[in-house]
Amino acid sequence: MNGDLNVPLQLERLVAYRADGSVSPVVVAGRLSPDGVFGGPEQLGEAASPEAVQEGVAFAAALAGAMSSLTESSDTDTPYVPFVLPRAFTPEELGHVDWLGLLPLPTGEVEVEVTGSDFRVAERLARREADGNAADFYAPEEVQTIRAAQALFLAHPERRLVTVTAGRVALLLIDVARLPLGAWAGVATLRIDT
Repeated sequence: MNGDLNVPLQLERLVAYRADGSVSPVVVAGRLSPDGVFGGPEQLGEAASPEAVQEGVAFAAALAGAMSSLTESSDTDTPYVPFVLPRAFTPEELGHVDWLGLLPLPTGEVEVEVTGSDFRVAERLARREADGNAADFYAPEEVQTIRAAQALFLAHPERRLVTVTAGRVALLLIDVARLPLGAWAGVATLRIDT
């Protein structure tokens, strides 16, 4: 995947719908580099080493490459793009530091949740399989693709799903794993449910 990863991720569509009917953009201060490294105007936390960032770039590229035939289907079809957080956060810090640099908005307009993850897309597939309707949603090759990507992701013990929810409609979804050299890397996508 080449070019500006911020374009396919459609971050401009991450908006909060207020109770009064107005719309407030959820500004994510950071931007993705062409290889998926996330950087913002104010980098909080300890920087990961250059080697850790390189490791993250390689992992994120492999994971996004494995997912390249899939999109997050909602009101928009968004690809999965590489995402590398070049900070050496502990799992606890990842959940409590505002490394996204979100524009301050009134309480409840934007929620950031960090939870354990076994790879969100694969978890959703497993729920469909348990319900007996996976074939209604996934072609056989999509199931193989998801399982192959999940195997890459599960190779790392510290895994998180970062969900940024704006007005309960738009969701920025970032699956990341903490790699051996300390950086967090994975894939990001956007989901719009109106």
